[in-house]
Amino acid sequence: AVPMTTPESSAQRPGLTSAKKALLEKRLRGQAAGASRADVVTPRARRDFLPLSFSQQRLWFLVQLQPGLGFNHIHAAIRVEGELDVPALRRTLTEILRRHESLRTNFRVVDGSPVQTVAPPYEFPLPETDLRHVPAAELDAEVHRRAVEEANLPFDLASDPLFRGQLLVLGPGDHALFLTMHHVISDGWSTGVTIQELAALYEASREGRPSPLPELALQ
Repeated sequence: AVPMTTPESSAQRPGLTSAKKALLEKRLRGQAAGASRADVVTPRARRDFLPLSFSQQRLWFLVQLQPGLGFNHIHAAIRVEGELDVPALRRTLTEILRRHESLRTNFRVVDGSPVQTVAPPYEFPLPETDLRHVPAAELDAEVHRRAVEEANLPFDLASDPLFRGQLLVLGPGDHALFLTMHHVISDGWSTGVTIQELAALYEASREGRPSPLPELALQ
């Protein structure tokens, strides 16, 4: 193990004159400040095409090998009991889409290599299906069947929105919301963030308040 060296301990080495100690301490403090500035992540200049991360390259390659499979999909099914403000929900999902460039990203091939392209903000498409005609004894099974179907519906990484949703109307004050993302633009931890933002933004939208969430410093 290598002991950590601090500006204070280095400047207290024996055999140094006061002037040399002061000079060494000044230099070490300058190096520490430079290192902290180097650790700060700053936004990259926007380009038409962005490279893929190593993980994205792996996922993209797997999709090319086995297209149409849903094992790389991240799916959330939310049962909403009570009054649901559907216009507020649509505004909320549109705002989440605006906030996160990754959710508006597609993966195309340019000059033989996959690249990321980010679409400008757009209204989140939320198709609505009315299941109030389904008998109560069959409703849960039908919701489950549709949830599995939605979770496994394939994405075209080059052209499809990679963050999609579907709303089922089950009865008065009873809805099911399906949200699906491809793993190439998200992960399990990010899904938790999405659900937290959805809750905060929905309450604000329903009450006519502006977004309570700060703008993102990085994408």
